[in-house]
Amino acid sequence: MIRASGVPMAHGEAQAEIQILRSTVLYLHHQCNKIKLKATTAQLHRDLPPLPPFNNGDQVIADPTSETSMLSRELKRLSARVLERRSFPRLVNLTQNGASQLWLTQISSLQALSRKSKELK
Repeated sequence: MIRASGVPMAHGEAQAEIQILRSTVLYLHHQCNKIKLKATTAQLHRDLPPLPPFNNGDQVIADPTSETSMLSRELKRLSARVLERRSFPRLVNLTQNGASQLWLTQISSLQALSRKSKELK
């Protein structure tokens, strides 16, 4: 590319210039759309009621000894363990000594997680 002064540009400079022009055009499109939709947006803000506050499940329950709170804590712990097992499975090399015992331990812990999840249902 050649600058307005007639001096040629390097490839990297041309790419940077193109990127600046693209971002400027995108910004101007965004601003035009914002101005076009200003009345509609204002009307929606006036007409639509605000969303009510919601409980995301992380709030402290008043009575920590209640059955609901205990089940909730147990469910959170169980969910975290299941997520950990599914996210980071451990592969066992069955050709090594003691590997079969490690594999059986993993299988039994997964079965215990399965039983606990069924009990909480």
